[in-house]
Amino acid sequence: MLLGWFSALLVGLSLGLCGAGGSILAVPILVYFMGIAPVDATVDSLMIVGITASFGAWHDYKHGHIQIPIAIQFIIPSLLTIYAVRMWLIPNIPDVLYQTPALIIQRDSIIMLIFSLIMLMAARAMLHPKAIASSTSSSSPPYGRIAMQGVLLGTLIGLVGAGGGFIIVPALVGLLGLSMAQAVGTSLLIISVNTLIGFVIGVQSGSHIDMPIIIGFTVLALLGSWFGKRIAAHIHETTLKKTFAFTIYIIACFILLKNVWSMVL
Repeated sequence: MLLGWFSALLVGLSLGLCGAGGSILAVPILVYFMGIAPVDATVDSLMIVGITASFGAWHDYKHGHIQIPIAIQFIIPSLLTIYAVRMWLIPNIPDVLYQTPALIIQRDSIIMLIFSLIMLMAARAMLHPKAIASSTSSSSPPYGRIAMQGVLLGTLIGLVGAGGGFIIVPALVGLLGLSMAQAVGTSLLIISVNTLIGFVIGVQSGSHIDMPIIIGFTVLALLGSWFGKRIAAHIHETTLKKTFAFTIYIIACFILLKNVWSMVL
């Protein structure tokens, strides 16, 4: 537990330094250090990430970096998907999906395996960012593609508790031509709304909530974020991204191997 509380500071530090990594780090910490079941940890992380992202969103709103109409286009389909996943999909997935004398596949293991794959995708995107397409002169926004991104985002939030910033920011820049400052601010607003409402939906679906851990974790994450913001200016952005990405790679590989091992033994 002591290592878990210390890691909560690191979650906030990564948010302050890199602007990412809240849920990607919070879920494994809640599961492996705090002893919370994966299904419940994915809900608990939503409150932690939601509050932390809200502070960042408020800061960007005051500086005029948030595009509220665009945020709404993402939020509506993603919230509908979160509700469907949490209220209908997860409750109908059995605890044991498949079992033989040599193999057992459990729901919690599958959730953590999916989470590890998302972590690997996020780390790869950070190390090898694709060229961002410039905004086109098209008179009508690609509503269909935005809606599909919202559905994908809602699936990630509902299933594994990932905030999805690594999906939102490229979509805002590549599809809609927003500047990076606008994309980050708008993404924080989307994450804040989705994760906080997703937390409420998770509670309604019957997930066990450990409020003392959530409150303590959030306070430490906010403290770490405060420190991170103050030292970020003294560290090169490329160094931050590479360090964060390699850390994510290591954690993802650990989760992947641990859960595969638990299935076959």
